[in-house]
Amino acid sequence: MTSIFQLAVDECKKIPPQEAAVNSGGFLDKEKNVLTISYLGIPYHIQYPEINFLDAQLLKEREKILILHYLAQSGKHVKEKGFIGFTDIPSGKMYYSHITLRLYKPLIIKFGNSPEEFIQKSKQFNGHISDVSEFSIKFSVFPKISVVFIIYPEDEEFPADAKIIFNSEAEIFDIENIVAMCAELVIKLCSS
Repeated sequence: MTSIFQLAVDECKKIPPQEAAVNSGGFLDKEKNVLTISYLGIPYHIQYPEINFLDAQLLKEREKILILHYLAQSGKHVKEKGFIGFTDIPSGKMYYSHITLRLYKPLIIKFGNSPEEFIQKSKQFNGHISDVSEFSIKFSVFPKISVVFIIYPEDEEFPADAKIIFNSEAEIFDIENIVAMCAELVIKLCSS
């Protein structure tokens, strides 16, 4: 049985490296056949045509799969809609209870009473303060995909809440990849 990682490698091999670089916002060193792509503000290097990560030890397999899916799918056309949320995607509505448990609940538990800690922790992963709300951080996950995490702290009237929005370019991914992309950030932020 072929692994998900190998399927992503095979999908990426179908895209010429120059095309992958242009579509994704990456950079191709034609002499070395190495494509450099930014993930969470850090450059990673992929050797072509083998699709071999030169920084493999720095990434989890799920992150490598996301990067490969991004490279392979960046050429897809998506309608520009600005920032959208999970409920703005038809399949996102179907998975919303799962999204709440996997993404929002850990953020609320960890930062619902300490939004300042959320701001500080986000800076470790190249997050930048966003103007969406008082406690919102924008992450450039990939050159063309940004995600904004928002924490609404608990107050006298309302319990703590969280929301995640992303630019519509993220719709190059299916819902599972969008959730996985956000989940990787949630894991990083919520780890001690």
